[in-house]
Amino acid sequence: FSFGTAARVWVDGLQAACVLNEVNMTAELDEAETTTLCSVIKDYIPGLAEVTIETEGLFDTNTASPANTLDAWLDARFGTVFPMTFAPEGGGQVGDPAYFFNGFLQEYSIEATVDEAVSTECTFRCSSALARGYVLHVDSVPRTTSGDGGDTPPGTGNVDNLVATTNGGVAVLHVSAVSGTTPTLVVKIQHSSNGTVWADLATFSSQNSVNGEYLEVAAGTTVNRYLRALWTIGGTTPSFNFELAFKRN
Repeated sequence: FSFGTAARVWVDGLQAACVLNEVNMTAELDEAETTTLCSVIKDYIPGLAEVTIETEGLFDTNTASPANTLDAWLDARFGTVFPMTFAPEGGGQVGDPAYFFNGFLQEYSIEATVDEAVSTECTFRCSSALARGYVLHVDSVPRTTSGDGGDTPPGTGNVDNLVATTNGGVAVLHVSAVSGTTPTLVVKIQHSSNGTVWADLATFSSQNSVNGEYLEVAAGTTVNRYLRALWTIGGTTPSFNFELAFKRN
């Protein structure tokens, strides 16, 4: 079991949990009734899926870094599609479950009353299939040099699926903090059949700012038993925090 305060949410790189106090994720399927005169019970077939994340929280202000408030972040992305990740257990350990998708902000409201803090409500709609995957790297660990999931804890390691799969998958990367002079980060997901010899499976775009990226591994691609993160960092005194997750199809 996990206490609700552990939950974390990333919106196109921005770690938004510290201004939210409620997150609700709903996945639904349309249905069509196919009951006939010969049926003995009502029959239905599944239709299109709909995934929604609703959040409630506080209107955040930050005079030192106003562009990094959730309000400014959403305003800059209104009308666009971006990745979003919800980790009910916090995503603080490799192997934690994470739900993620590409989606958009469908509704945003701000409420101000005389006796309460200014509050916000958001509704995000999924524009891709909902992915339930596992964390491969946690953003609580700042990275200043290149490395991989085989280095020392915390926040590292590999995920063992016990067997390989053969239909690709989807991945999401959220870079939540960046510092340094001309910093660069390239994140890869590697896979292995034995946990010793590793090969690249997916490579994200080079990153140099707070940002998110949703990446698909083509259907029919074999994904070996073990998965890990690998990162290459450049620049002068660079530092990156990033959250990485993958789902097998």
